[in-house]
Amino acid sequence: MVVFLDNPYIQGWRFPSLISDPSNQSRSRSEQLRNKLRLTYLRDLQKKYDNLTIVDPFDSLCDQETCFGGKNGKVWYLDEDHLTVSGAAQLESTLFDLLSKI
Repeated sequence: MVVFLDNPYIQGWRFPSLISDPSNQSRSRSEQLRNKLRLTYLRDLQKKYDNLTIVDPFDSLCDQETCFGGKNGKVWYLDEDHLTVSGAAQLESTLFDLLSKI
Protein backbone atom coordinates (compact mmCIF):
# COMPACT_ATOMS: atom_id res chain seq x y z
CA MET A 1 0.00 0.00 0.00
CA VAL A 2 1.24 3.47 -0.87
CA VAL A 3 0.20 6.70 0.84
CA PHE A 4 1.18 9.85 -1.02
CA LEU A 5 1.33 12.82 1.36
CA ASP A 6 0.38 16.38 0.45
CA ASN A 7 2.98 18.59 -1.12
CA PRO A 8 4.19 21.55 0.97
CA TYR A 9 1.58 24.26 1.44
CA ILE A 10 3.04 27.69 0.77
CA GLN A 11 0.97 30.22 2.68
CA GLY A 12 -0.06 33.46 1.04
CA TRP A 13 0.91 32.69 -2.54
CA ARG A 14 -1.02 34.10 -5.47
CA PHE A 15 -0.53 33.27 -9.12
CA PRO A 16 0.51 36.73 -10.47
CA SER A 17 3.25 37.15 -7.87
CA LEU A 18 4.56 33.66 -8.57
CA ILE A 19 5.18 34.44 -12.20
CA SER A 20 7.25 37.53 -11.41
CA ASP A 21 9.08 36.11 -8.40
CA PRO A 22 8.52 32.53 -7.17
CA SER A 23 9.35 32.95 -3.50
CA ASN A 24 10.24 30.29 -0.99
CA GLN A 25 9.12 29.41 2.53
CA SER A 26 11.01 27.86 5.41
CA ARG A 27 10.63 24.11 5.65
CA SER A 28 9.71 24.38 9.33
CA ARG A 29 6.81 26.75 8.46
CA SER A 30 5.60 24.41 5.72
CA GLU A 31 5.71 21.50 8.15
CA GLN A 32 3.74 23.51 10.72
CA LEU A 33 0.98 24.05 8.17
CA ARG A 34 0.74 20.30 7.58
CA ASN A 35 -1.53 18.27 9.82
CA LYS A 36 1.06 16.78 12.20
CA LEU A 37 -1.46 14.52 13.93
CA ARG A 38 -2.27 12.78 10.63
CA LEU A 39 1.41 12.42 9.81
CA THR A 40 2.17 10.92 13.23
CA TYR A 41 -0.68 8.44 12.77
CA LEU A 42 0.60 7.38 9.34
CA ARG A 43 4.16 6.97 10.62
CA ASP A 44 2.84 4.76 13.44
CA LEU A 45 0.94 2.65 10.90
CA GLN A 46 4.11 2.34 8.83
CA LYS A 47 5.91 0.83 11.82
CA LYS A 48 3.09 -1.68 12.22
CA TYR A 49 2.70 -2.67 8.55
CA ASP A 50 5.82 -3.50 6.57
CA ASN A 51 4.02 -3.14 3.24
CA LEU A 52 2.98 0.49 3.86
CA THR A 53 5.07 3.00 1.92
CA ILE A 54 4.74 6.71 2.59
CA VAL A 55 5.79 9.05 -0.20
CA ASP A 56 6.56 12.55 1.06
CA PRO A 57 6.80 15.30 -1.59
CA PHE A 58 8.69 17.46 0.93
CA ASP A 59 11.76 15.41 0.03
CA SER A 60 11.49 16.48 -3.62
CA LEU A 61 10.34 20.09 -3.18
CA CYS A 62 12.37 21.15 -0.14
CA ASP A 63 15.89 20.91 1.18
CA GLN A 64 16.63 20.78 4.92
CA GLU A 65 15.69 24.42 5.44
CA THR A 66 13.61 25.70 2.51
CA CYS A 67 10.55 24.67 0.51
CA PHE A 68 10.97 26.16 -2.94
CA GLY A 69 8.38 27.94 -5.04
CA GLY A 70 10.49 27.27 -8.09
CA LYS A 71 14.06 27.06 -9.35
CA ASN A 72 16.06 27.79 -12.47
CA GLY A 73 13.33 29.96 -13.97
CA LYS A 74 10.61 27.35 -13.41
CA VAL A 75 7.56 28.08 -11.25
CA TRP A 76 6.52 25.03 -9.22
CA TYR A 77 3.22 26.28 -7.75
CA LEU A 78 0.02 27.51 -9.38
CA ASP A 79 -1.25 28.76 -6.02
CA GLU A 80 -0.70 27.94 -2.33
CA ASP A 81 -0.99 24.17 -2.67
CA HIS A 82 -1.38 23.17 -6.34
CA LEU A 83 1.70 22.27 -8.34
CA THR A 84 2.34 23.34 -11.90
CA VAL A 85 3.56 20.80 -14.45
CA SER A 86 7.12 21.91 -13.60
CA GLY A 87 6.42 21.37 -9.91
CA ALA A 88 4.93 17.94 -10.48
CA ALA A 89 7.97 17.03 -12.57
CA GLN A 90 10.09 17.43 -9.42
CA LEU A 91 8.33 14.32 -8.06
CA GLU A 92 9.17 12.22 -11.12
CA SER A 93 12.28 10.48 -9.79
CA THR A 94 10.58 9.71 -6.46
CA LEU A 95 7.63 8.11 -8.23
CA PHE A 96 9.85 6.26 -10.70
CA ASP A 97 11.92 4.80 -7.85
CA LEU A 98 8.77 3.72 -6.04
CA LEU A 99 7.18 2.11 -9.10
CA SER A 100 10.39 0.26 -9.97
CA LYS A 101 10.17 -1.53 -6.61
CA ILE A 102 6.61 -2.75 -7.13
